[in-house]
Amino acid sequence: MLARIIIFTLIGLSMIISGFLVWKKKKYGLIAGYTEGSVKNKEKFGKLNGIFLIIVGLITILFGLLAEVLNVGVYLACIFIFAITQIILSNRVDKS
Repeated sequence: MLARIIIFTLIGLSMIISGFLVWKKKKYGLIAGYTEGSVKNKEKFGKLNGIFLIIVGLITILFGLLAEVLNVGVYLACIFIFAITQIILSNRVDKS
């Protein structure tokens, strides 16, 4: 149990740090598939993706702590919903 908590916490922290780097430090190269000039508004795109990375990191840490109570399907459903939402919103930001 302790190993699971440590692993999920480390993964979640790496996502949170990556989200912070994308959002605040403008390290857009951390976003898979991003190339310079491919997005019209880099700041909005970076902020959106950074915040989503932070949220997914927090969900990952929370799942590691509550895995005894929650089913893996709940975690996967949350990540799936956030991924679809991120894709839709990223496409809207890209067009604006």
